[in-house]
Amino acid sequence: MKKKLKEKNKNSSLSFSLQFYEGYQGQERPSAIILGERKIKIEKIIWRQRVRDFIKGEQREIFFCQTEDSYLKLTVFPGGQFIVDFID
Repeated sequence: MKKKLKEKNKNSSLSFSLQFYEGYQGQERPSAIILGERKIKIEKIIWRQRVRDFIKGEQREIFFCQTEDSYLKLTVFPGGQFIVDFID
């Protein structure tokens, strides 16, 4: 089962954001997803790939991650936008 979240859903009062581990190279890898009051910690990054959209000229990063109780696919776009697919 997949559930998708998009940043800043205008029809919902639930706020959510993405936290990154910030090392000397800036935002290096995601460390947690915050959904309202709940913090979902990313325990392990299983797979990571940087993808370029040749039509738009934009680059995005895709992470396949393990949390405490599930897996998720995280797509991070330029400007801080992101999509989360929860995988059961």
